[in-house]
Amino acid sequence: MPKTVLELKTNAFLLNDLFKESNHFKESIVRDIFYFTLNKPIYIPSIYKLSSNGQYVYHGEKRAYPFYVFSDFVNDEKLKQQLQTMERTKKCHDFALQFTLGEEGYKIVTGYVNLFNKNLLHSVLKTYFPILKKNVYLDFTYNIIMDCETYEDLFSFKKVETLTHEDMIEFEENLYLLFDAYEEKFTVCFAKELTRDLKRVKKTFDK
Repeated sequence: MPKTVLELKTNAFLLNDLFKESNHFKESIVRDIFYFTLNKPIYIPSIYKLSSNGQYVYHGEKRAYPFYVFSDFVNDEKLKQQLQTMERTKKCHDFALQFTLGEEGYKIVTGYVNLFNKNLLHSVLKTYFPILKKNVYLDFTYNIIMDCETYEDLFSFKKVETLTHEDMIEFEENLYLLFDAYEEKFTVCFAKELTRDLKRVKKTFDK
């Protein structure tokens, strides 16, 4: 059994077997939300507009899942188009990295979602949302803004790593230029360890 955080994260990245459990994922809810935000205003019977500030709610059998449509708060037309089409799929790590490098006040949170009997590595952005007056996750793949607790329940989200704007700036300054092309999934898991190790090596050569 892994004993250190690094060993745990390495197992998660290489073996894809972290947090394997029975399928608690609310598959029909997530599927409905995906298509609702993809082709808005497609009609989904279980989704209602909750308030004038743009909040929606999915009424499930056991609980309600309030959310906002991410693209409703985006002014950039190119990004808005990506969020509302299939262009948004399989880009969660890349989007999170680019957004966090360019903007302060956002954190990349990477972890596993239990989706259709699979554990998939997934990245979202964590930030303060003034409308709710609390921290939320911005999910590029699903085009949603949802409070952290609700999101973690719906997606069975198990966190592996968190990176700040400062972490990413430090990583880019110390390591990014060493690679012709870097693997986004690798970066969101191991940026801190790579930066720390490079600094240690640099100190050795500076002596």
